[in-house]
Amino acid sequence: MLNISAIRKVNEQSVSYLARFLDMQMHGEMRYSAKESLSFALIYAAYICKENGFTTENMLKDFIAGIKNESRRLFLNECLKGMESIAIETANKFEKEVLLAYLYRFSLSTDTYLRMFSEHSTPLSLIKLAEEILAIDSTDYVADFGCGYGDFLILTNEISPKSHYYGVEIHNYSKEIAAIRSELFIDDGQIEMFDMFRLNPDRKF
Repeated sequence: MLNISAIRKVNEQSVSYLARFLDMQMHGEMRYSAKESLSFALIYAAYICKENGFTTENMLKDFIAGIKNESRRLFLNECLKGMESIAIETANKFEKEVLLAYLYRFSLSTDTYLRMFSEHSTPLSLIKLAEEILAIDSTDYVADFGCGYGDFLILTNEISPKSHYYGVEIHNYSKEIAAIRSELFIDDGQIEMFDMFRLNPDRKF
């Protein structure tokens, strides 16, 4: 289990420096919407390298090829597209806690350079309002329909880590980002991809 408290303690400047480093490596050539997914995939790939001791592009490629989850494998392959060397370089340059802090704060940071504003992120003010209204406790099943990058689930888990969290998202890259963050930072979380209007009406939350 990851030490979430240690990840939260990583200062904003370190994470912002990582974001700027990554932007320079990508030369700012990506469209902003695509850049969000690419940035996340590269840092996640760097974390994989750091965690497993991978030092070459082939080691990372072989690992990705062996991922049984097809949507995860496609997400990484489509986003990286020959940029595995950047993931290796990033893993060599930054500590694991900084990489994880980037993934944790992705779209949640107050740093305007780091925060990824898009249709797939949830405004922090809206998340805080929902948390106050819902008053979630450890016995609750919490659902987010159209969860985007999983911001609401990630932050609400901080308040009630023993609750059960479920998200549904129709956009494939956003769903995969939310799923990765859920796996890393939520004890009991599940993210699925389909149209929220086709959810079984008998399912209770």
